[in-house]
Amino acid sequence: MERFVKISARLMSGIFLVIAAAFLLMRMFGFIPYSVSSDSMEPAYRKGSLVFVRKTPCKSIKEGDIISYLSDINLNVSTQRVVSVSDDGKYFYTKGDAEIAERSTPVYYKNILGKTVFAVPWLGYISMWISSSIGKACTVILLVGLLALSAAGRLLSVQNLSGEKGKAVGVQ
Repeated sequence: MERFVKISARLMSGIFLVIAAAFLLMRMFGFIPYSVSSDSMEPAYRKGSLVFVRKTPCKSIKEGDIISYLSDINLNVSTQRVVSVSDDGKYFYTKGDAEIAERSTPVYYKNILGKTVFAVPWLGYISMWISSSIGKACTVILLVGLLALSAAGRLLSVQNLSGEKGKAVGVQ
């Protein structure tokens, strides 16, 4: 049982650290992840994908690029393809690849988060779930459980060192 607890704690800690390090490195290199919550960009990005966006100067964004932007007053993020740039160069018109018509409201430069560089399928579902109330609660419970499992493993190790089979340690 002790061995199982130790291995489980180390495995879960390792997985958590690798994921955290990967996301930290992505942020250090300027990539910000956003979840795709609709199928408007299929087949380029399917619903449930996690898209990675890199801040890009608006002047370098051109027709055909896929951008992510704040789409409403609630700060929801949308990812769509640029179909045209305004004549004065202050906003874009966008459209989802799966949509017939372009978006009627222009996307102003101030709302641009950046150019979408790549995506990881299905990972967005995990991100969306963790962002939900239940997901946040489960994540906290999981982290507390991981800490408890780690503490239990250490406690079992200390007990084995100090009194294995009733023998006192350090007494000669």
